[in-house]
Amino acid sequence: MGKTTKSKTPQYVYRLRKDDDFTFIAISRGDNNLLMVYKNIDRKPMRAVLHDLIGLGAKCREEKHTRVIEDLEERLRITTKIAVAYLRKYGKISPEKT
Repeated sequence: MGKTTKSKTPQYVYRLRKDDDFTFIAISRGDNNLLMVYKNIDRKPMRAVLHDLIGLGAKCREEKHTRVIEDLEERLRITTKIAVAYLRKYGKISPEKT
């Protein structure tokens, strides 16, 4: 999708120029406030912030981040159950004396 700079901020290859406006979309005041916050934090034009968010959203969707997170949460739940069962049966693990 794009390169990552030292600051870990994706720098997408495709950029829209002002005369490339394709359409207009209606957004809520809350969405606009979020864009303004990121615009000020990143010190980028609103267009660049929106483009970055769309790119990141597409990347998350393609890489199925929510599914990966769900799988990791399930594995954590299972591991926690195993750890609790171990603690109940054997108690705390004491550090090995050397």
